[in-house]
Amino acid sequence: MDANVEQKIRQLELLRNAIKWINDPTLNLSETLEIIRDKSLELVGGRAGCCCLVDTYTGKTSHFIKCNLCNQADRCGIGTAQGVIAEVAKKGKMKYIRDTATHEEYKPAFACARSKVTLPLRHGEMVLGVLNINSDKTNILT
Repeated sequence: MDANVEQKIRQLELLRNAIKWINDPTLNLSETLEIIRDKSLELVGGRAGCCCLVDTYTGKTSHFIKCNLCNQADRCGIGTAQGVIAEVAKKGKMKYIRDTATHEEYKPAFACARSKVTLPLRHGEMVLGVLNINSDKTNILT
């Protein structure tokens, strides 16, 4: 079988399993967000990542699943009004940084973060959270 086809099949299997786990009624919110983070890292080959929720009244990230690499929130910019996570939470649009070394606005929290993708987690039009994935390789989505 073609390697590209095998990779697509593996990605679909990961997605199917993630959906099954996320819909498990015995999971609490933290466990669900950890699954989203971990399966997203596995899917794109990321090294570090976190999930956070957005306080719909203040617009700030108020609850989070800590980074799997450093197990800290402050290094990820959670709860602050600046940084990529805050920008995605505010604007509701994905931010993809192909190479953090050449990106003017990016201030790395981790030396291993060579590229990153940060996505809003939505319910309808409302941004409820942010998924942040870092890779130690450039062009994480290629």
